[in-house]
Amino acid sequence: MTPKVAASGWSFVGAGQYYLHDKEPSVVDELLGEKPTTSERVLWTHCENMFTKNAKTAMKVMAWTAMHRDELKKAAGYRAGRELRVGPVFSFSLAWDPEQNPTKDEMLSAARSAVKDLKLHTHEYVVVAHDDTAHKHVHVILNRIHPETGLAGNIYKSQEHLSKWALAYEKEHGKIYCQQRETNIRAREQHVRQNAQIKAKNRPIKEENARRKRENTKRKRQGLELLPMLGLHPLLPYQRHGNDRVVITAWERSDNGRTFIAALEEHGYALAAGRTGYVVVDRYGKARNPTRDLDGVRKKDFAAKVTDVPLSSLPKAIDVQKQVETKRREWRAYYNSRRHDRDRGSAIIGLRNRQFDERAVLEQRHRQQIETKAQELHAFYKIETLDRDIRHLEGQLAVPRSDLRKVFEKPAALTQQLQEFRAQRAEADRLITQQLRPLDLARAVALAEQEHVHALAMKQLEANLQHQQPEIYRDPVNRALERDGPSPSPF
Repeated sequence: MTPKVAASGWSFVGAGQYYLHDKEPSVVDELLGEKPTTSERVLWTHCENMFTKNAKTAMKVMAWTAMHRDELKKAAGYRAGRELRVGPVFSFSLAWDPEQNPTKDEMLSAARSAVKDLKLHTHEYVVVAHDDTAHKHVHVILNRIHPETGLAGNIYKSQEHLSKWALAYEKEHGKIYCQQRETNIRAREQHVRQNAQIKAKNRPIKEENARRKRENTKRKRQGLELLPMLGLHPLLPYQRHGNDRVVITAWERSDNGRTFIAALEEHGYALAAGRTGYVVVDRYGKARNPTRDLDGVRKKDFAAKVTDVPLSSLPKAIDVQKQVETKRREWRAYYNSRRHDRDRGSAIIGLRNRQFDERAVLEQRHRQQIETKAQELHAFYKIETLDRDIRHLEGQLAVPRSDLRKVFEKPAALTQQLQEFRAQRAEADRLITQQLRPLDLARAVALAEQEHVHALAMKQLEANLQHQQPEIYRDPVNRALERDGPSPSPF
């Protein structure tokens, strides 16, 4: 069994012309210049899921179904209007080995089983058997458009599905004619398993990247939400979605031009004189005709309501825009300077912390060297033995003198020996202190050198930060802005 899927098409009439007639035109057809009209190679035909048994009529029925798929989808409750990317004509062939001689019922049963394996058995299709080759074969011409729902059937990887079906068909009939098919199927399954393993391995990385992206987006959104609390609306990009609610609210709350201007100024807007009439300048410096935001309000209606504010008494729109842009630059510079202060403080604190850690490491290293040297000297001068002997003699001399004469014959000798041990202990301490003094001096020198290096690093950092300061610090014109902050923002 060898299944083969043909290219999808758009014309059922063309499919019928090819599958229901001979390949080569007859002599009469050639003389008349027409397409083949004979059907000598057609053994039999069968129509499925249609009321007709005529194959030519069935082609017209399937063409009608495909042309009226939108109406069928609407009647079934689905949304219509989506165009097909692949044609509705789907055809494939089933060819048996030359040594096989299946009957019509067996061939039709195999075609039905193959269509059912593709999950298209409820669609309209025609089975056509040919005898123009040494092996028996049938062609299945199927309509992808469902006759009841109007939905297009899925034919993705139909060749692979038919190959698996053909392998199962040959195993069912007791002999496999195509050994390579089973090898190819196993190779495809192995490839699918490998891809699944790779995807499973990369899934944690993708999930982590997606999580970080969501967190970054959330942080950016939170940062933009905090800007209005800091009075930094001018730093936001200009965006307009539909009518401006500020203009609409101000218009509804106002009775004349002055109240309208006051309502606009609450949100950083201004009423100005444009080239052809009244305009509203928003907090971003964009000028706009207010009647464009007020549905049902014409230009003359707007002028009638603001008659108490003559157009000549209003500032020009271009001057207001320049003022807004100046304030935005001031706020941007002020915001950058405050950010510079924050970055400067973080850099200095970070450097100080690193210097503190370096000093702690250096001091710990020298302390360990001094302790190691002191232990070596204690062992060399036998400090522990001297201390033990001194404690022993002190214990003996602590006994009452009357008892001491009974136990020891010479208490004066013990006292003299104790004094000698104490003198040896004091001399050992002096020698140890003398030999440890160079290490203490080296420790002090190292700490002083490190302190000098740290001071130079701090000066270099401050110089770099001074060089990176924004213009608001270096420009003498902005000294007042540096001292008092920017002018009060109406935003």
